[in-house]
Amino acid sequence: MEHWRSLLIRIESLGSVDATVLAAVGVLVALLARRAHAIAFRYAFWLALAMAIGVATKLAYYGWGIRFGMGAYHGMSGHVLRSFAVYPALAFAISTGWSDALRIVGVLLGAIVALAVTAVIVGLRVHTPAEAISGGIIGWLVSVWLIRHDWLAPLSRWILWPLALACVLACGLAAWKPYLGYDFESRVALLARQMRHVIGSPPCRVRNGLVECHHRQYRNNGN
Repeated sequence: MEHWRSLLIRIESLGSVDATVLAAVGVLVALLARRAHAIAFRYAFWLALAMAIGVATKLAYYGWGIRFGMGAYHGMSGHVLRSFAVYPALAFAISTGWSDALRIVGVLLGAIVALAVTAVIVGLRVHTPAEAISGGIIGWLVSVWLIRHDWLAPLSRWILWPLALACVLACGLAAWKPYLGYDFESRVALLARQMRHVIGSPPCRVRNGLVECHHRQYRNNGN
C-alpha cells in the first residue's frame, strides 16, 4: 500500500514547480532553436499569465473567502494548470515539423501525463474536481495557443533527440526528488492575510472548514 502511495506522489510531483519549470524551459529551447523568438516570448507570457490567474483565485479565497459559486473551492490547482500548460506544449514543440503522426502522438502523451497528474490530485483529495478542472482548462488553453503554430520548421535530429531525452530525464528527476519542498498553499494564505491587513479589513475566520471573510473595512477610529 505504501509503495503505491509513493508512486502516486511521484506522479503528482510531475506537476510540481520543479518539473514543470524544466518542461517549460524545454519548450522555450525548442522554439528558440528554430529562431521562433516571438513565439517563445508569447508562450512564456501566456504561461506566466495563466499561473498568475491561478494564484489570484487562491488569494481571492484565502483573503476574501471568494469561491466563485463553486462550493468548497480554494482556487485553481496549480499542479494541474502547469501540467496542462507545459507537457502537451513540450511534446508539440519538440515533435512539430516532423510527421503528423509523431506530433499527434506526442501531444497525446503530454495530455496523458497532465491527466495522470489530475487523477492523482483529485484521487488523493489534494484538490476538488472543480479546482482541478478549472486549472486544467486554463493550462490547456496555453498549450492550445502554441499547438496552433503547426507551421514551425522541424528540429534537426541532432537537437530533437538530445532535447527530448534531457527533458524526460530532468522532469523525471525533479518529480522523483523535488528541490523546492515548500507548502505553496500556506504561503499564499499568509500573503492573502497580509494583503487583507494592509488594506485595513478585519481578519477572516474558518467555519466548517471554509474561509469566511467580512468585506467591510475597519473604520479609522483608533480601534
